[in-house]
Amino acid sequence: MILKCCLSLIASLMPLTAVAQHAFYVDPRGSDSNPGTRQAPFRTLQRAADAAGAGDTVIAKAGIYTASERIVSLSRSGTPAGWITFRSERKGGAILDGQGRATEGWYFGPGVSFVRVEGFEIRNLRQHGFDTYGGGVHDLVIAHNHVHGIGRYCTDTSNGRTGASL
Repeated sequence: MILKCCLSLIASLMPLTAVAQHAFYVDPRGSDSNPGTRQAPFRTLQRAADAAGAGDTVIAKAGIYTASERIVSLSRSGTPAGWITFRSERKGGAILDGQGRATEGWYFGPGVSFVRVEGFEIRNLRQHGFDTYGGGVHDLVIAHNHVHGIGRYCTDTSNGRTGASL
């Protein structure tokens, strides 16, 4: 009986869900109806962002990723033990290019946390390379990205245009 109580107590202290550890693949030549595997990658980083959960890694193959407004809008978080990681398969090979139309490369929604973004080239966006304006955003790692050509249009706002809006 004592052993059963102790095991119940230990089990109650463990997390209810295990941290997922999937790798999702993205390739501009893929399809968002694919499962996101190496052999059948997603086409957009947004589709991968919608699929990824705590502990998952999204690997972006070389190519140009674009969108009309935000290229990636994140609403999911990782955990302290299971960060969500987005990385270019080859440093600088995956390019988020706003082509002068998109406003932001990466948007982190309210409360998003425990996310790492590394190895991308981010360019030609109207406002921000990284935007954390959602509020309550914390524990982000933005590493080894090449950010340039941001905010090259006239504006009458006083808040400016930036590579990272914190």
